[in-house]
Amino acid sequence: MNNNIPDSTLEEIQKCLFERSKIQAIKLYKEATGEGLKESKEAIERLDSELSSKFPERYKVGPKAAGCMSVLALIAVPVALVVGYAVLEFI
Repeated sequence: MNNNIPDSTLEEIQKCLFERSKIQAIKLYKEATGEGLKESKEAIERLDSELSSKFPERYKVGPKAAGCMSVLALIAVPVALVVGYAVLEFI
């Protein structure tokens, strides 16, 4: 990691990583260091790896993981109602 990054920017980069906003973290790093996109991406991936091993509890659950269950529930409930109604019609 580049040592020329101000502490406030480094904290913001870490916050982005904990919130799973890796693209924003790369942008912040790139702006702070003047490095290229490839170098910035590699540095952020290294930092993300270090942080995830040291502080796994600080990472938020991604929206995709939470959203999948909602979609599944929205599909399963109407299907269960239709199947249940069809079964009652045949009894």
